[in-house]
Amino acid sequence: MGEGLTYAQRYLRWWAPVLAPTALRLLDLIEEAIEDALQERRRPVILDVGTGTGTLAMAAAGRWPGANVVGVDPDPDMLAVARAEADREFGSAGGLGFLLGRAEALPLPARSVDALVSSFVLQLVEDRAAALREAARVLRPGGTAAIVTWQGPTPAFPPRNVFSRTLVEFGLEASDRKRGSHNGDGLRSPTTAAAELSRAGFLNARAHAAPLGYRFEPHAFLEWKEHLDERQLFEGLDRARRERLLALLRSRLGRLCPDDFVVPDPVVYVTGRRR
Repeated sequence: MGEGLTYAQRYLRWWAPVLAPTALRLLDLIEEAIEDALQERRRPVILDVGTGTGTLAMAAAGRWPGANVVGVDPDPDMLAVARAEADREFGSAGGLGFLLGRAEALPLPARSVDALVSSFVLQLVEDRAAALREAARVLRPGGTAAIVTWQGPTPAFPPRNVFSRTLVEFGLEASDRKRGSHNGDGLRSPTTAAAELSRAGFLNARAHAAPLGYRFEPHAFLEWKEHLDERQLFEGLDRARRERLLALLRSRLGRLCPDDFVVPDPVVYVTGRRR
């Protein structure tokens, strides 16, 4: 199923849909800043930092056709997928573009952005304080930043527990790397998140926590594990052992109830206005 796909294409297929409902809530948090620009008869500029495969940037472009939306990401493969998705969704219509760049060194002029959004990126950047200072630099005075990322630690999640126990029975271990698709170095609390934004030059920094709340289908959870999250582990197995493992996992995951597949991992939303 996932043969021949790049990591970015796998991300688009198996992980971006999991994050999308949470990420898209950021657009409600910047609506006032966009409406203010439109009332001033300016074409608002929206920046999506760490755009990945472009889900949030494309949603912003669809919601505000009169805006210029820019997605920035350091991964050329992610940007290639984002551009292809944007072409499929919008064709040659203007207003949406993608740039190669890092959160700590955004390729935009100072005071050129009305609203900045960023979803599940802060846990990945090498220097979070620098990334937040860059967000403040590119925003106009009064511009709004709305960010969501993981809050640690990760709570119990029955499908994850079933997966790990089954691997142990097979003499295998789940990856212990800091996954780009998961928590990494998440924020400690809403209080610390708001404080970080304030130190970077934002007023009225506010933050709150909530569970991710995405409901996996059992087959989708296992496909994500097989083709993205634990791809190397599965590809390292011979065909017969891989099929035995998958069959056992399907059976055990099938015994869980639907509510067990609601992801409880906490996220933090944080917003602020540029001084």
